[in-house]
Amino acid sequence: MVSPADTALISESGEERRRFVNLVLSQLDREYMSTLQQYNRLLLQRNRLLKEGSADEDYLDVLD
Repeated sequence: MVSPADTALISESGEERRRFVNLVLSQLDREYMSTLQQYNRLLLQRNRLLKEGSADEDYLDVLD
């Protein structure tokens, strides 16, 4: 059965869908949550380095 909240997932932004999928997968697999947290930390670090312009090209290649 599809509820109004379920239809919102379809019509909302991709960000909302990703958040929902990440939430479900995190409940099913603890390692997924740990990996997701690590990914988000690295993404923040990468974006900060790019914004500051102080990024080493080789290091950015590793992050990408």
